[in-house]
Amino acid sequence: MAVIFAYDNKAEGATITSSSEVASLPDDNVITYWKSKVWRTTGDAAEWIKFDLGSAQNIQFIALVGHNLTSAAVVHIQAHATDAWGAPTIDVTLTYNADILLYYWAANQSYRWWRFTFADGANPDTYIEVGHILIGDVWEPDRNAVGFTYQYVDPSEVHESPDGAESADVKEPFLVMSLDFKRIDTDDLDTMIRDVGMNKRFYVMPDYGNAIKDDGLHDFTRYGRFISLGSSPWQFKKKYDRTLVFQEARQ
Repeated sequence: MAVIFAYDNKAEGATITSSSEVASLPDDNVITYWKSKVWRTTGDAAEWIKFDLGSAQNIQFIALVGHNLTSAAVVHIQAHATDAWGAPTIDVTLTYNADILLYYWAANQSYRWWRFTFADGANPDTYIEVGHILIGDVWEPDRNAVGFTYQYVDPSEVHESPDGAESADVKEPFLVMSLDFKRIDTDDLDTMIRDVGMNKRFYVMPDYGNAIKDDGLHDFTRYGRFISLGSSPWQFKKKYDRTLVFQEARQ
């Protein structure tokens, strides 16, 4: 099982423009987390959002979450050396998923200009809404995780009155996932951990069969942060065991 970490979002330093935007929900919102802010268009038939990275950047992974797209939507990720879109060098149709749209290249793609296009004319909302976009490179450990365990945590609070009646303060459940590594090279791992610590949010993707499938089977791809960095019992030279605990972002 391949585990990929995507935490260097080049979109955060980009100049962002779009085909349209609602004044209170501008396109710059897509570099924040989607549960707090979103970008919303004024139409749904031919919309786009574009990123000028300033110079050619190594990109290997894109992710789009917090959307209102229907299963009939046609979404493209495009990239080109210049701001010209008649025949972009990269033009990939993304597979629909109700939670997250993503794409992963086996090797870095180095372009300055990146654009998402949306056509969803049957959308009952009559607009496109997107919560968070990542355009960046990835880190993949030299040895894949031997497995992972997960649980859904429900932070809801249930209160009982003196006569036994119950009332609930309902909150949204979130995923907690433990990733188990055996005899991993800790030099690269520690570099990644120092970059993100326990406060920087990123995407973790426990992939299936060493490649992202195009059939929507990425149910455990999540955006969040580490809540435990583990410790590393020595095994051999610089090979250590490590368990990292990841918590899905809640806001």
